[in-house]
Amino acid sequence: MKRDLDRMSKTEYDVLIIGGGINGAAIAHDAALRGLKVALVEKKDFGWGTTSATSKLAHGGLRYLKNFEIGIVRESLKERRILEKIAPHLVYPIPFLLPLYEGGHNKKSLIRVGMMLYDLLSYDKNFVDYKEQKMPHHKILSPEDVVKAEPTIIKEGLLGAAKYCDCQISSPERLCLEFILTAASNGADVSNYAEVEKIIINNNKAEGVIVKDNTNGKAYTIKSKIVVNASGPWLDRLIKTYNPSHKQKIRGTKGIHIITDKISNNAVVLSAKKTGRSFFVLPWRGHSLVGTTDVDFNGDLDDVYADKKDIADLVAELNEAYGSNVSTEHVWYSYAGVRPLVNEEGKKETEVSRRYEIKEESIQGLITVMGGKLTTARGLAERGVDMIVEKLCKKVQPCRTKETPLYGSTIGHKNYLKKVLSQENADKELLTHLINTYGSKYEDVMKIAGTGANKRLALNQPDIQAQVSYAMEEEMALTLEDFMIRRTGIATLGEPYISCTFAAADIMAGRLGWDEAKKIDEILNFKKKVQRKYYYGL
Repeated sequence: MKRDLDRMSKTEYDVLIIGGGINGAAIAHDAALRGLKVALVEKKDFGWGTTSATSKLAHGGLRYLKNFEIGIVRESLKERRILEKIAPHLVYPIPFLLPLYEGGHNKKSLIRVGMMLYDLLSYDKNFVDYKEQKMPHHKILSPEDVVKAEPTIIKEGLLGAAKYCDCQISSPERLCLEFILTAASNGADVSNYAEVEKIIINNNKAEGVIVKDNTNGKAYTIKSKIVVNASGPWLDRLIKTYNPSHKQKIRGTKGIHIITDKISNNAVVLSAKKTGRSFFVLPWRGHSLVGTTDVDFNGDLDDVYADKKDIADLVAELNEAYGSNVSTEHVWYSYAGVRPLVNEEGKKETEVSRRYEIKEESIQGLITVMGGKLTTARGLAERGVDMIVEKLCKKVQPCRTKETPLYGSTIGHKNYLKKVLSQENADKELLTHLINTYGSKYEDVMKIAGTGANKRLALNQPDIQAQVSYAMEEEMALTLEDFMIRRTGIATLGEPYISCTFAAADIMAGRLGWDEAKKIDEILNFKKKVQRKYYYGL
């Protein structure tokens, strides 16, 4: 996948998508697969914003049933199954426990009804091809069984727990990237670090965009018949560039997550004692992922992070709801993002719907995408591209994203993994890591490794030098942060060893032509972001 804004400026597209988060990526994938001429531009790196700040789940949204949002739950459950099918190396089922307490926010009788409805709405959850993707119906556990599963849970007043399944996404950033890569493999032209400065409008019709290449400051004009604003939390800001009187459409709410030492054996759904807000404790990479919060945000969208108070408050809620004894010293990593919710006046943050809207603006050929969530991005894209095709009056292939595997996805992931690991002299740790990250494309990484780039970047992790080269050559990684956080998860458990950081920077410098000053600048910028925005440095 090569970045070429100069060539993009000499091409006229059917559709140009602004925003390389999960929604924009999914739209590009669907449109390219149908045969449209597609461009996508993202002002920073693919998936760097809201997409990278989720709870790493593809879930139906059990709590939405409280607000009677049956349609959203059903769509989410359907899309959860589709993601399992098209990206099995990244999306897989995990069991959840929802503890029930005397006088708690979750009433046992209502939870029973809710769980039965959740099972009913996911009637097709086992319409899958492989055993590891199947999910059992819920069951209610006795207090004794709950304590057996989670020995450290608060026992006072425990009535039992509901046990059910949803799906975890090992890396939302890579899921987003694989939508982008699949789009590119089907002819889409994509570019990160390409910031839209202006939407070109003539005679009340959108005709393209002017973008600034954020790597060198050059400006380019890219022409397109349809322009899609899928910029998430930045949507209102972009609209105001051509409509200063625009009224706010997006309600941004901040959510933070922390990663701690391992707390629970299972995924556990907890309720904040004071507010009743639901949050998760999730197993992730041998640690626990805890989140999320939900508060209105009106700050700098380009600099969203979890501050000390955010983290301390979430740690206090966790200890109060679960009975753990976590302190801020146990926090390895933190991250924050802003949800681009469709604005609904008079509702609390937690009550605002996760629905999405796709609308053609009063300006012809300009479509805006608002709201949604990670799980429903593929379905949102299908509806969005249906609208695009209608506006273009073009005859194209039907939507095929329900059954088309994403870039690197394998048929029967566990069987594929087992077959590869059975090879003679297989490095099981390395191959498991690479296949769970890249799917079948691990073979391309291993080809680079075979040229001598098979050394580990650090002794405490499986990542190898070949992954750095692969990220630059095939995945458009341009900065140290791109590689260390979004192409891999090296820096998502705290600040990595300095030797690892320098090893990756040396390889990138050689390939991208950085001089020593540029390389040191990249390292310092990366360390600053890790220490402030991602990692809670004490």
